[in-house]
Amino acid sequence: MSTDTPRAPARDPLLAAAKLVIALLIGLLILVMTAVAIALGAALVFGPAEVLAEIGGTDAPLQAYWAILALMLLLEGALFLGIRFLLELRRIVLSVEKGDPFHPANAERLGRMGWLALVIWLADIPIALTGAWLTPYLTAAEEDLQISGDFGVESLFLILTLFILARVFRQGAAMRDDLEGTV
Repeated sequence: MSTDTPRAPARDPLLAAAKLVIALLIGLLILVMTAVAIALGAALVFGPAEVLAEIGGTDAPLQAYWAILALMLLLEGALFLGIRFLLELRRIVLSVEKGDPFHPANAERLGRMGWLALVIWLADIPIALTGAWLTPYLTAAEEDLQISGDFGVESLFLILTLFILARVFRQGAAMRDDLEGTV
Protein backbone atom coordinates (compact mmCIF):
# COMPACT_ATOMS: atom_id res chain seq x y z
CA MET A 1 0.00 0.00 0.00
CA SER A 2 1.77 3.13 -1.18
CA THR A 3 0.82 6.73 -0.91
CA ASP A 4 1.53 9.28 -3.60
CA THR A 5 1.86 12.24 -1.26
CA PRO A 6 4.05 12.37 1.81
CA ARG A 7 2.23 12.53 5.09
CA ALA A 8 2.83 15.74 7.01
CA PRO A 9 4.32 15.11 10.45
CA ALA A 10 2.78 16.47 13.62
CA ARG A 11 3.66 20.06 14.48
CA ASP A 12 7.36 20.14 15.30
CA PRO A 13 8.50 22.88 17.71
CA LEU A 14 12.05 22.74 16.32
CA LEU A 15 10.83 23.51 12.80
CA ALA A 16 8.59 26.29 14.12
CA ALA A 17 11.58 27.77 15.99
CA ALA A 18 13.78 27.44 12.89
CA LYS A 19 11.21 29.29 10.76
CA LEU A 20 10.96 32.06 13.35
CA VAL A 21 14.75 32.45 13.69
CA ILE A 22 15.21 32.44 9.90
CA ALA A 23 12.49 35.10 9.49
CA LEU A 24 14.10 37.25 12.20
CA LEU A 25 17.54 36.92 10.61
CA ILE A 26 16.18 37.83 7.18
CA GLY A 27 14.50 40.88 8.70
CA LEU A 28 17.73 41.86 10.46
CA LEU A 29 19.78 41.51 7.27
CA ILE A 30 17.25 43.60 5.36
CA LEU A 31 17.47 46.27 8.07
CA VAL A 32 21.28 46.29 7.92
CA MET A 33 21.19 46.37 4.10
CA THR A 34 18.89 49.38 4.27
CA ALA A 35 21.21 51.17 6.70
CA VAL A 36 24.25 50.48 4.50
CA ALA A 37 22.33 51.65 1.40
CA ILE A 38 21.39 54.89 3.18
CA ALA A 39 25.02 55.40 4.25
CA LEU A 40 26.17 54.71 0.69
CA GLY A 41 23.67 57.21 -0.68
CA ALA A 42 24.77 59.80 1.86
CA ALA A 43 28.43 59.25 0.98
CA LEU A 44 27.64 59.74 -2.69
CA VAL A 45 25.55 62.86 -2.06
CA PHE A 46 28.01 64.54 0.29
CA GLY A 47 31.08 63.56 -1.70
CA PRO A 48 34.69 62.92 -0.77
CA ALA A 49 35.38 66.16 1.10
CA GLU A 50 32.53 65.67 3.57
CA VAL A 51 33.18 61.96 4.08
CA LEU A 52 36.90 62.44 4.64
CA ALA A 53 36.20 65.33 7.03
CA GLU A 54 33.78 63.05 8.90
CA ILE A 55 36.50 60.55 9.66
CA GLY A 56 38.12 63.24 11.70
CA GLY A 57 39.89 65.45 9.23
CA THR A 58 42.82 63.08 9.37
CA ASP A 59 45.28 62.99 6.57
CA ALA A 60 43.20 60.35 4.81
CA PRO A 61 43.88 60.30 1.08
CA LEU A 62 41.13 60.46 -1.52
CA GLN A 63 41.52 56.70 -1.94
CA ALA A 64 39.97 56.32 1.53
CA TYR A 65 36.70 57.71 0.17
CA TRP A 66 36.70 55.20 -2.67
CA ALA A 67 37.65 52.43 -0.25
CA ILE A 68 34.68 53.34 1.94
CA LEU A 69 32.34 53.22 -1.07
CA ALA A 70 33.81 49.87 -2.18
CA LEU A 71 33.46 48.52 1.35
CA MET A 72 29.79 49.50 1.49
CA LEU A 73 29.13 47.89 -1.89
CA LEU A 74 30.89 44.69 -0.82
CA LEU A 75 28.86 44.65 2.39
CA GLU A 76 25.63 45.12 0.43
CA GLY A 77 26.55 42.18 -1.78
CA ALA A 78 27.47 39.93 1.14
CA LEU A 79 24.27 40.84 2.97
CA PHE A 80 22.21 40.10 -0.14
CA LEU A 81 23.88 36.70 -0.48
CA GLY A 82 23.19 36.07 3.22
CA ILE A 83 19.49 36.70 2.60
CA ARG A 84 19.55 34.32 -0.37
CA PHE A 85 21.22 31.70 1.84
CA LEU A 86 18.51 32.06 4.48
CA LEU A 87 15.73 31.87 1.88
CA GLU A 88 17.16 28.58 0.61
CA LEU A 89 17.31 27.29 4.19
CA ARG A 90 13.71 28.39 4.76
CA ARG A 91 12.57 26.42 1.70
CA ILE A 92 14.30 23.33 3.05
CA VAL A 93 12.64 23.76 6.44
CA LEU A 94 9.25 24.13 4.75
CA SER A 95 9.76 20.94 2.74
CA VAL A 96 10.78 19.07 5.89
CA GLU A 97 7.68 20.39 7.59
CA LYS A 98 5.58 19.00 4.71
CA GLY A 99 7.22 15.60 5.29
CA ASP A 100 9.33 15.51 2.12
CA PRO A 101 12.95 16.24 3.07
CA PHE A 102 14.55 14.07 0.37
CA HIS A 103 13.00 15.98 -2.48
CA PRO A 104 15.46 16.58 -5.33
CA ALA A 105 14.92 20.33 -4.97
CA ASN A 106 16.45 20.19 -1.49
CA ALA A 107 19.65 18.73 -2.91
CA GLU A 108 19.81 21.66 -5.31
CA ARG A 109 19.07 24.10 -2.48
CA LEU A 110 21.88 22.67 -0.36
CA GLY A 111 24.26 22.96 -3.30
CA ARG A 112 23.25 26.60 -3.81
CA MET A 113 23.71 27.23 -0.09
CA GLY A 114 27.23 25.80 -0.34
CA TRP A 115 28.07 28.10 -3.24
CA LEU A 116 26.51 31.10 -1.49
CA ALA A 117 28.49 30.37 1.68
CA LEU A 118 31.69 30.05 -0.35
CA VAL A 119 31.13 33.37 -2.15
CA ILE A 120 30.33 35.10 1.16
CA TRP A 121 33.50 33.64 2.67
CA LEU A 122 35.53 34.81 -0.34
CA ALA A 123 33.90 38.27 -0.26
CA ASP A 124 35.12 38.58 3.30
CA ILE A 125 38.71 38.75 2.01
CA PRO A 126 38.43 42.12 0.21
CA ILE A 127 36.16 43.40 3.01
CA ALA A 128 38.83 42.56 5.59
CA LEU A 129 41.67 43.95 3.47
CA THR A 130 39.79 47.20 2.84
CA GLY A 131 38.87 47.43 6.50
CA ALA A 132 42.47 46.85 7.56
CA TRP A 133 43.61 49.60 5.19
CA LEU A 134 40.98 52.02 6.58
CA THR A 135 41.55 51.18 10.27
CA PRO A 136 44.50 53.59 10.83
CA TYR A 137 42.43 56.50 9.53
CA LEU A 138 39.43 55.54 11.66
CA THR A 139 41.65 55.11 14.71
CA ALA A 140 43.26 58.51 14.12
CA ALA A 141 39.75 59.98 13.90
CA GLU A 142 38.91 58.27 17.22
CA GLU A 143 36.16 56.27 15.55
CA ASP A 144 35.35 53.10 17.42
CA LEU A 145 34.95 50.99 14.31
CA GLN A 146 37.03 47.92 13.63
CA ILE A 147 36.58 46.07 10.35
CA SER A 148 38.11 42.63 10.24
CA GLY A 149 37.59 39.33 8.51
CA ASP A 150 36.58 35.95 9.79
CA PHE A 151 38.46 33.33 7.85
CA GLY A 152 37.71 30.63 10.38
CA VAL A 153 38.04 26.99 9.56
CA GLU A 154 34.46 26.58 10.87
CA SER A 155 33.17 28.42 7.81
CA LEU A 156 35.08 26.08 5.52
CA PHE A 157 33.65 23.08 7.37
CA LEU A 158 30.14 24.52 6.91
CA ILE A 159 30.75 24.96 3.19
CA LEU A 160 32.13 21.45 2.85
CA THR A 161 29.24 20.02 4.89
CA LEU A 162 26.70 21.76 2.67
CA PHE A 163 28.22 20.30 -0.49
CA ILE A 164 28.34 16.82 1.07
CA LEU A 165 24.74 17.10 2.30
CA ALA A 166 23.68 18.12 -1.21
CA ARG A 167 25.10 14.83 -2.50
CA VAL A 168 23.51 12.88 0.35
CA PHE A 169 20.11 14.43 -0.39
CA ARG A 170 20.54 13.82 -4.12
CA GLN A 171 21.33 10.16 -3.42
CA GLY A 172 18.45 9.91 -0.91
CA ALA A 173 16.00 11.33 -3.45
CA ALA A 174 17.23 8.87 -6.10
CA MET A 175 16.92 5.94 -3.68
CA ARG A 176 13.39 7.04 -2.73
CA ASP A 177 12.42 7.25 -6.40
CA ASP A 178 13.85 3.77 -7.00
CA LEU A 179 11.95 2.41 -4.00
CA GLU A 180 8.68 3.99 -5.15
CA GLY A 181 9.23 2.48 -8.60
CA THR A 182 9.50 -1.04 -7.15
CA VAL A 183 6.41 -0.83 -4.94
